[in-house]
Amino acid sequence: MYHFTSISSEDSGVYHCKSENQYGEINSSNLIIDVQYAPKLPSVSVSPSGEIVEGSSVNLTCSSDANPAANYTWFKENEDSPKASGQIFTITDVRPEHSGNYYCEAQNRRGRHNSTLYLTVGSGRRKL
Repeated sequence: MYHFTSISSEDSGVYHCKSENQYGEINSSNLIIDVQYAPKLPSVSVSPSGEIVEGSSVNLTCSSDANPAANYTWFKENEDSPKASGQIFTITDVRPEHSGNYYCEAQNRRGRHNSTLYLTVGSGRRKL
């Protein structure tokens, strides 16, 4: 018998046991262990890099390690409804009013986590 004292995502995989004696050895059938966990702190980024120029297009990208895979939702600070769903939020025809804090929420049935990105239009500065 094998006992996991503190299971983690790294313990996911295929396991089997082996029995042997002086006459030979035999392996059991495979057992698949799928460790599920809430999304880790999402990573957020802006593309293209460099100055965000009014009238251009910008992609906000979010990714998180999660099992099962996370669903992503983008929000802008002080706005109730989501701006977009999915890992990439594209803002076309960027205007100064698009400046502000955006946060990405990564969610699965095990939990949720979010990260914030500050977007500034016209100044060329972005803070993560």
